[in-house]
Amino acid sequence: MLLDSSVCVPAPAPANSPGEANTIRNWQIYDRLPRRPDRPSDPRRYRWPVASPAAFEPSPFTAEGAVLEDALLLDVPGKTPVTALGLEQQRGKVYVLYTGPSVGQTVVTEHHVLEGTREHVYLVLAGNLGSVSTRAGARLDPGAPIGTVGDSAQQGLMGLHLEVRRLRQGEDVRALGPDDFRNRAHTIACDARNVLRLEAQP
Repeated sequence: MLLDSSVCVPAPAPANSPGEANTIRNWQIYDRLPRRPDRPSDPRRYRWPVASPAAFEPSPFTAEGAVLEDALLLDVPGKTPVTALGLEQQRGKVYVLYTGPSVGQTVVTEHHVLEGTREHVYLVLAGNLGSVSTRAGARLDPGAPIGTVGDSAQQGLMGLHLEVRRLRQGEDVRALGPDDFRNRAHTIACDARNVLRLEAQP
């Protein structure tokens, strides 16, 4: 399940002595947008880019040296269709920023979301894909196909790697390259439940 019990606050990087260099490495200041208390904690309440994930686990496909990532591995079989997400209060279509290698084969989409009176840009990274059926520059409706889930060579893991990140104020999303989308200097990790659309209740 998602890590509601994890609370991460900015902390200074520890000073490593020469003897500690191999035991503590790449400590970094980290910030994130945790789940808002008004949003349901149960991940089954939300619309995901794959149908009926069996589990929602922290993804092992994380950036080197990260203290914590709000990345998920959605447990679904290989070749499961993956669709473009529509986010809560999204304005306009889904814009495909990038397709190519990042977390395995990856599709990165751009979403403009109205929060109160302010518009924020969110990026959704769908990784560990076996096939990609869209291209950079495409404008898609939510629910349009973007690819299928792959079978990773890393520990035989299978499932969709999913990250939702908010663009930092003052950043130009179109100026970012593939190595910048997950870089904390440009984007902030976000609990996906803050912006996913809710499933219709019976």
